[in-house]
Amino acid sequence: MEHFYVGIFRCNQVLANVPAIEMDEVQKNQLLAQASFLRALWYFQINLLWEKGTLVLEPQNADYIPKDASEQEIWDQIEKDLTFAMENLPEAWDAADLGRATKGAAKALLGKAYMQQHKYDRAKEQLQWLIDREGSLYGLLDNREDNFTDLNENNQEGIFEIQFDDQNKGGTGNDASMAFGFQRTQFYAPGGTHGTGWGDGKARRWLVDEFLKERRVDGRNDLRLYNSILYKHFGDDFPDQSKNTMPMKMRHNGLMSGDRTQRIVIFANTILLTIVNVKTISHVIIIVLCGMLMFY
Repeated sequence: MEHFYVGIFRCNQVLANVPAIEMDEVQKNQLLAQASFLRALWYFQINLLWEKGTLVLEPQNADYIPKDASEQEIWDQIEKDLTFAMENLPEAWDAADLGRATKGAAKALLGKAYMQQHKYDRAKEQLQWLIDREGSLYGLLDNREDNFTDLNENNQEGIFEIQFDDQNKGGTGNDASMAFGFQRTQFYAPGGTHGTGWGDGKARRWLVDEFLKERRVDGRNDLRLYNSILYKHFGDDFPDQSKNTMPMKMRHNGLMSGDRTQRIVIFANTILLTIVNVKTISHVIIIVLCGMLMFY
């Protein structure tokens, strides 16, 4: 969580100090919009992981003690930040500014925030904007595995990608090129026959609880859960499994692909989230799959 609030602190510095700078108003609003987008992105992650947090919206002194904020309070701030961002960000940047947040990135993240709150109609409205720009700003790749290598980055399927370089590989902390950045895309990439990824994904606690509701005929928990999701104290739910046996979810294959971007939102997920029929059981499966593929 520390790194999340470091990012939020830096966004707050921009949002607090840039308004006083004499500069072109369009450029100023674009800078503020980028900071708002990134702050919303950090808080989005906080809400997904902990469903609560501390809402710090201004730079504070070292003796400041933040107050807890509810999950809904954080969602409300995320919506506010992203609304401002999408109103002031361009649809695209030139090559020199590749990787900066765009209007589409803000709309995609706002759509995801609405989905998490079950505001499906509002989510569809935001995501449809991206669908309508298929062929101009966005599109699907012929080969989905091209999204998980360093050979085809910042392509038309990428909506927002964090940019890394090849310097300081293996760095930690606040280094510009943290090792985690190089690995994350491969963590969530499909394994396939070429071994490009490890097939990992993110799942919410409710999915674990659904697995635990239904037991095997012998009364024990479903081994598909054991082999699919790594969660806190998962070993307690499967005491009969040998401690010397590594679950499938922890078995990795393939070598590092050397990705230099981390894909935060991709176009395929936008399409899937938009076509979801919220009145049928099938949407639950689609949302689960999208949730697992959403962050690269």
